[in-house]
Amino acid sequence: MNIATSFSEDNSATRQQIYDGQVFLVSGGKASRKLVAATLGLLEQVLETDDVRRAHLIHDDEELFARFGRLRRILYLEHEYHESVRAILADCGFDPDEVAFDPARLRVVLPNGHQNPRAAPVYFPHRDTWYAHPQALAVWWVPLHDLASEETFRFFPESFDSPVPNDSEIFDYADLDQGWARVEDRLAEEGQWHDCGLPARIGGTQFRKRVRFCSESG
Repeated sequence: MNIATSFSEDNSATRQQIYDGQVFLVSGGKASRKLVAATLGLLEQVLETDDVRRAHLIHDDEELFARFGRLRRILYLEHEYHESVRAILADCGFDPDEVAFDPARLRVVLPNGHQNPRAAPVYFPHRDTWYAHPQALAVWWVPLHDLASEETFRFFPESFDSPVPNDSEIFDYADLDQGWARVEDRLAEEGQWHDCGLPARIGGTQFRKRVRFCSESG
């Protein structure tokens, strides 16, 4: 699998490539960099530090995620950040009036998060469709910082067109709609928590080829 570094001039071709499994890693445009700057400014205010990547050394987990929650609501609900998403789409050749989108969501990954039993399942290889994502959804990541390959994520291209054993049958979107706490409670009640953590994940599959990447802020 080759990672493409630019979109086609024909947007319909770009969209077809995405649905065919092509991964794009493109440089951020003016709208993307503007959103990153605004988000970092909000982070500095909410976390009360200008070194947001070290905020976990200042606040405990409970306080940290309470603060992140306040920022997530701002990004998710306020109109100006909806317009930021539209502007990014337009910069990349998509017609904002023809695209249905989810509001921006802040993704936070703490150092050694995979060692936390409650967070570890987030790191399992998975397909987003196992979590009720529609087939038509294209995931778009915008890094807030320059990231080395070990700080991003990896793809397993040989799995793209193949069935992958998994336990996604235990995932219930109705539970998720009430919050992850409800998902945890149900798994504990059914005696599955220690076996699978948060659903869903693969089972017994080994991937030979792994594609990783680094990225620049914006």
